[in-house]
This record gives sequence, structure tokens and C-alpha cells, in this order.
Amino acid sequence: MREKRVKVVADIDLGGSKQNRNWEPIGIEGTSFSGTLEGNNHKISNIYNKEVSGNYQGLFGVAQNATIQNIIIEGGQVQGREFVGGIIGNGKGTNIIDCENHAQIIAQKEKCWRNSRKNRRKWKSRTMYKLWKC
Repeated sequence: MREKRVKVVADIDLGGSKQNRNWEPIGIEGTSFSGTLEGNNHKISNIYNKEVSGNYQGLFGVAQNATIQNIIIEGGQVQGREFVGGIIGNGKGTNIIDCENHAQIIAQKEKCWRNSRKNRRKWKSRTMYKLWKC
């Protein structure tokens, strides 16, 4: 997804559950999301990703030179091997502004990013994005 502008205009229920793991991240390795998501402080609820043993899991799997702002992940579970987060798995040159994650995050390796106010760990490895007021 190159240079897209997405504006969320209402809360979204993805309808996932531990028995119905239906979410596939926006942007994957080789085809990253590059654009802007304006969440308008809406909630995305019940995120349960499909590929629980893969890398780059989250609402966004891989983003490059993107801006993700004003979105709330409300409930669910994001699981993967590494580069796992509620908002984003891996981002390069990406700004994440005023976002919250309240989904459970499970990673088999250490690169697990909650992407929330409650856990402000320093970003390591190849993951290069900036968090503002998250």
C-alpha cells in the first residue's frame, strides 16, 4: 500500500476471537504500508491475528515512512514469533502519534512491542519508528 491516506470514521469491530483468528496485518514484508492512518480517536476491537507463528504481526505488520495516529486497539490478542505489537509489528521511518493498545501481545522472541502508554520500552533492532504521546 503506497502513499495511502486512510481516515477512520467510526469504531470497527473486527469480530475476532481465540477460536476465530481472522486478522491479517496491513502491510507485509516486501509490500509495506506507506501513508497515513487518521484514526480520529476511534476504537478497533477484537483483533486476533491469523498467523500466530509469523513475524510482523499487529494492526500493521510492516510500515515504512508512514504516520499512524489517534487510533485505539481495544481488546483482542496479537501473537507471533517476533516483531509483534498491537499497533505495528515493524516500522521504518514511521511516526505513531496518540495511539493506544489494549490487546494482549504474545511473542515467541524478545521483539514484542505493546505500543501503548503503559509500556514505554526503548525500541531495539531494525525497528525504527517514533512514538508520540502513546
